[in-house]
Amino acid sequence: MKFALLAVVLLSGCAHQQGLLGEFRINESQIQNAVKTALVEKGSLDLVQSSVADLSIRVQDVTIDLVADPDGRIVAQLDTQLSTQLPFVGRISTDLSPKISGSLEIREQAIYLVRPMIESLGYQGPYAQGLEQSLGPNAERLAAALDLYFSEYPIYSLARDPKLKLASRVLKTVRIDDAGLSLVP
Repeated sequence: MKFALLAVVLLSGCAHQQGLLGEFRINESQIQNAVKTALVEKGSLDLVQSSVADLSIRVQDVTIDLVADPDGRIVAQLDTQLSTQLPFVGRISTDLSPKISGSLEIREQAIYLVRPMIESLGYQGPYAQGLEQSLGPNAERLAAALDLYFSEYPIYSLARDPKLKLASRVLKTVRIDDAGLSLVP
C-alpha cells in the first residue's frame, strides 16, 4: 500500500516532466488494434430480442480516426452485418457501415468512449435515403444503446502496461491529436 501511494505521488509530481517517466501516449494504431480486436471477437451483439423479431449486429471490421479539435473526438467507421429473424420470413441480413463518434475518458484503468453519436448508418442498398432519414427520430434511442454498450466495455485497457496502469491513478484526462492520445493530469 505504501509503495502504491509513493508511486502515485511520484507520478503526480513527474507527470508534467515527460523526460523522467516518458510520455504517456497511445498511438492511433494501438487504439485501432484494441478496438478492432474487442468488437470483432465479441461476435454478434443483440440489439432487440422479442417474440416478433430478433435484431443483431456483427462487427466485421473497424477503422479508427482520431480528430484533433478543441474537444477531441474519436471517429469509428464500422463494417457490420445487421441481421434479423422474422417469423414466417426467416433470416434477413444487410451490410451497414455506420460511422459513430464520441469523446474519451479514463476510469477504472481503462479508456471509455462517452457520449457516442451516430453520424451516419452507411447503408448503400435500396431505400438508403429513407433509412438514413428514419435515423433522425430514432437517433437518440440508438445513441442510448451505444452509450450503454460502451459504458460497460472500454475501448482500451490501461492495465496491459504496468506504467500506464499506475499512471491511470493520477492521469484522468485524455487529449486527442491526429497521431494518438496523451494522458494528462
